Amino acid sequence: MLIAGIIKDGKEIELKEEEIISYIKEYVNSKPELVESYEIFTQGQMIVSDDFYEEYAVRVLGWTIVEGTRIYYQEGNKQFDKMAYLLAGYNLEKMKPYVLENGRYVQYINPIEREVEKLGFELANSKENELSFWYPKTANIGFKTPDTLITQFTDEEFRVIKSTKFDEFNHEALQKRIIDAAAKENFNLDRDLFLRFGCSSNKFFFGSCHLNGLEFLPNRLLAFFDGLYEKLEWRESAELVLREFIQTNYYRRQIYHGMPLNTEFRVFFDFDTNELLGIYNYWDTETMIDNLHSKADRMTFADTAPLLERDFDVLSPYLEDEAKKKLPNANLKGKWSIDFMYDGNNFVLIDMARAECSYYYEKVLEKQLALQNK
Repeated sequence: MLIAGIIKDGKEIELKEEEIISYIKEYVNSKPELVESYEIFTQGQMIVSDDFYEEYAVRVLGWTIVEGTRIYYQEGNKQFDKMAYLLAGYNLEKMKPYVLENGRYVQYINPIEREVEKLGFELANSKENELSFWYPKTANIGFKTPDTLITQFTDEEFRVIKSTKFDEFNHEALQKRIIDAAAKENFNLDRDLFLRFGCSSNKFFFGSCHLNGLEFLPNRLLAFFDGLYEKLEWRESAELVLREFIQTNYYRRQIYHGMPLNTEFRVFFDFDTNELLGIYNYWDTETMIDNLHSKADRMTFADTAPLLERDFDVLSPYLEDEAKKKLPNANLKGKWSIDFMYDGNNFVLIDMARAECSYYYEKVLEKQLALQNK
């Protein structure tokens, strides 16, 4: 593992920190095509310093730079052991790759990711993504699911949320409706609950999702509104969902301000053909390391990742078998992503969305494309 230097073409070049820029500069200036490329890269900048050589080396050449306590690398780069550097205390700084288009450098977007983004945008506000749509269709197909209570926000409540005038929200009226609905549906409010909207959860600030009693609902909702109101911008209504908080018989460390790193899976299934399109580790190691922003969360994840990978490898064949048998019983159409959490005994169906709106769908399309090209 490098203390300082450059990783290129899978080879480590050990350098002193003060030698890194000069090494890159000498390399670029030794090749006329790179001199021209670098000049294009720096066009439009008011002030150009030698520091741009490092950014150019990462974004355009795909090199990895180890400097001080930081590592600068191009997104998707798998030529170095990220986990080892992470556990050694380095900060990983991901940079988007750049490509030359029409005489200037622009951020590269994988064509498959671009297609997923387009498809996801078209379905992002579909009512099919609401929990009230898919939950009744999957609650009795053979998988364990959390006990669930759905409450519709009133027009006035929804107006307040969208206008961000949270101090005008009538929490007492909402709580009364919840208590009345719970009594009618025999839903137990006296237990740990998971709070979410019908279309999304606030999992990146998990403390706002975990409800220990209805008296804490107003405080939790304020954090919820602040984190999610933008997702309601194009919606005409919204639903508040209280769910049984699924407990596991094992302990895991937490990220996202309180979210346990439980063993979870994302299954993609085509309900038109009853075909399982793929099953993926919800906590995919490469994806998580690239996208966790908190160093504390990264360290926690790095310590837990081997256990998550082991569980995925051992349990995914069993989940795949259950999914193929049980998911066709759901009265759904189209391609979906279905999230499962393993509680130590059962695979619990905890969330769903249209596949095109879901992370990892690009992996499904990449697999399909690879099969077509064989």
